[in-house]
Amino acid sequence: MKFLHGLILSIPSFCAFLLHAQVAIFHAVDTLPASDRSYIQSRAGNLQQWYRENGITAELLPDSKLVEKLPALKLALLVAPSPNAAQLKSLAAFTKSGGRVIVFQSSSAALAQHLGIRLEPSHRAAEPLTAMRFTTGIVTGVPHAILQPAPFLWPAFPARGDCRVLATWDAKPHNAILAAPQGIWFTQLLQPATDASRKSRLLMLLTAHLRPELLGTAAQNILNQTITQPTGSLAYPALLAAAQKNPAAAQNAAELTAFQNDAAQFIAQKKFLHAWDAALLHRHETVKLYARLQTPRANEIRGVWEHSGAGLYPGDWPRTCRELADAGITDIFVNVAGPGFAHYPSKHLPRSTVFATPFAFGSRIAISRY
Repeated sequence: MKFLHGLILSIPSFCAFLLHAQVAIFHAVDTLPASDRSYIQSRAGNLQQWYRENGITAELLPDSKLVEKLPALKLALLVAPSPNAAQLKSLAAFTKSGGRVIVFQSSSAALAQHLGIRLEPSHRAAEPLTAMRFTTGIVTGVPHAILQPAPFLWPAFPARGDCRVLATWDAKPHNAILAAPQGIWFTQLLQPATDASRKSRLLMLLTAHLRPELLGTAAQNILNQTITQPTGSLAYPALLAAAQKNPAAAQNAAELTAFQNDAAQFIAQKKFLHAWDAALLHRHETVKLYARLQTPRANEIRGVWEHSGAGLYPGDWPRTCRELADAGITDIFVNVAGPGFAHYPSKHLPRSTVFATPFAFGSRIAISRY
């Protein structure tokens, strides 16, 4: 327990730390038509939620607060920005002093030029875009591809030697993400309906690339939250005590301690990405240990909420169902519609971009035999 006392922040100091966000997400308001504002704020909210799940507290702010808030930050995310002269001046000073930015779908030539990027007018793609494919050797740990259906192109090109293409659209020569020393440029907004877990991890990998110390903060936050907040009905010490009395769970308890020690050691060594991964494993294994300690009841439903409408392995619903069944899951609750969209041929709602792809639950694939 001596280790735990050294690791855990007191509750008041931990909460006080969380109130001081080093990351902010600015979403456009005044430069947008009123009909687009809630949508843009919603996409910014997805980014905030992904950060929260991964141990980073990020403020969600209108872009009118940019000049005021920017000096206190380490990283700023700009969602559909069209910065004015004062905001551009603040952003230039921010990046010059070591701050970094991640930009999502902007038509601002001046902002692009600051990152060494050249823009061309947006237009509808000749054929629908379905995935971003990544270049290796620029950002550590990026996946081979991430699904991202999109009907429009927002062309962007490197205009300086220090700006490189991080991802392209499918096999086509269209750039999806560019990386510069001062920040990252997404030509599109990230859509949460497909590959949400990979997009969440991508956001953290890009954060680690631009401001690696923020991953150390994230790792410490995840450890503290896991240890100080109950898992289900058990506080963390009670969970470990119960596991040590259960022969089937004792090994899991030992693994928890190992992941916890690994995370703390990586933080001390300033290997922040490794620390964050170890902290995530510690949290994941804590939940697994709690589940292992539960006594199943006869005929109980063990369900999974599948939000994307595309399954755990988009394009392969049989694999999704087979692996969930092997894990003891009895039912899948699939999200097939929401405000203004449907993943199936609805007579009342517009068909979503997910429906237009071959991995939608309601479009082409029947899983009743499972």
